[in-house]
Amino acid sequence: MLSMGTRSDSKASISGTPLSTPRKSVAGLCAEHRTGDIARQRLLTLLNGGTLSLQRGTRDEDCYGRKLHIVERNHRSLGEMLVEDGLA
Repeated sequence: MLSMGTRSDSKASISGTPLSTPRKSVAGLCAEHRTGDIARQRLLTLLNGGTLSLQRGTRDEDCYGRKLHIVERNHRSLGEMLVEDGLA
């Protein structure tokens, strides 16, 4: 899941749906860790590339209480863009 947002001083936690990016925190998964680095850089490029919109997903919150939204640019999901790039 794309997680955007939060530390204790933030007002909201938002997770982008519907995607899962490679996990970086799992020991022993070197290839997945490298892909996670690439996915993170691509996501940062997408997030910084212009105006974004948030659309409601099928659920309002995940099991951690984070608000769930689809992050879009020009009516295209950033998650779908990562999938097209083979990064999610």
